Amino acid sequence: MWKQPDTESMTFTERGRRAQILRGAIDTIVELGWAQSSLARIAERIGASKGTILHYFPDKEALVGALAFDIHTRLADAVTNALAAESTSIGRIRAYIRANIDFLADNPSDIAAVIELGATYRSRDRRRLKELMATAAPVPEELASLDLAALLTREQHASKLSDFDPDTLAMVIRGAIDAAAERLTRDPGFDPRPYGHELAETVERRIQPSPGTSNG
Repeated sequence: MWKQPDTESMTFTERGRRAQILRGAIDTIVELGWAQSSLARIAERIGASKGTILHYFPDKEALVGALAFDIHTRLADAVTNALAAESTSIGRIRAYIRANIDFLADNPSDIAAVIELGATYRSRDRRRLKELMATAAPVPEELASLDLAALLTREQHASKLSDFDPDTLAMVIRGAIDAAAERLTRDPGFDPRPYGHELAETVERRIQPSPGTSNG
């Protein structure tokens, strides 16, 4: 699933064409749904031939893997930059939430495509997208910043945060972020940023260290 693209060997034009195919695939999936998003339909949208798409992606499964990697890599970059700007444990945990919510707000089509794939895509062995992503190993280094449980564990050990279970809290936070993504696809007028602020405030109250201790 997490197959890193060999874009280094591509020319500038080839990288541009590959990005155009991915964007065309996202727009087609959002408009028509995954079942109707044939390679021919995607090619028609971007004004290319089906053979052009097959030059970059040998089949639809490879295209889905590339889409998932591209979207999650861009999200991971946003999270990494947000974490780097903070100097405290609580600040970094809030930054993780903020970066995810901002990504939803700034990339609604990408999120809608991922949700559609999550609901309807099945691999050759009939596995769902989320299952493929969860079992793919090793996870590329580019996506390491998305591991919320690892972040919570590190920050809890580095600072005197409250006594919480990192895996459980990560599930709660990820569930809340996913709920915002689902609502955004149903209600284009929904602004997830105030929601994200409330989520960050709630999480901070849960992890806040006892009075008189440092949060690192």
